[in-house]
Amino acid sequence: MIERIEYDFVRKFIKKEKQDRLFYELGSKNKRVVAVSKFAHNANEYIKPNLIVLSGKHIFIEDIKKIVLKLSPENTLCHLIGTALDGSAIEFLKGLEYCFNEFQSSILIMGNYVFIKEETEMGTPMKYLLIDNKQQ
Repeated sequence: MIERIEYDFVRKFIKKEKQDRLFYELGSKNKRVVAVSKFAHNANEYIKPNLIVLSGKHIFIEDIKKIVLKLSPENTLCHLIGTALDGSAIEFLKGLEYCFNEFQSSILIMGNYVFIKEETEMGTPMKYLLIDNKQQ
């Protein structure tokens, strides 16, 4: 069974044609790694492009903090996907630092904000900050 926060992430931030498969994979203990690996090298094929606020290889923690901390406190709890702490709740700043230092792909979900970092393979990985401004 997929957690509500992950369900909302897929529904809000993932392209419609990719959602059903991602729901299944995130909800399956055996397929969860497959779901996370989709964000390792080609996250842009899955995320809705109109929700991207920042993207690139040279995005830094300070760039993300400037945007997110305008509306949310730094100790707001977030949900991590795709790391050794997969499925954990973590404070925003700690989670952001963890994602930046993690070599695997990682997704940090905080309400209407999502930070995605692709896998570090050769060179600097792609990073994305997504914001859904719709009130649902």
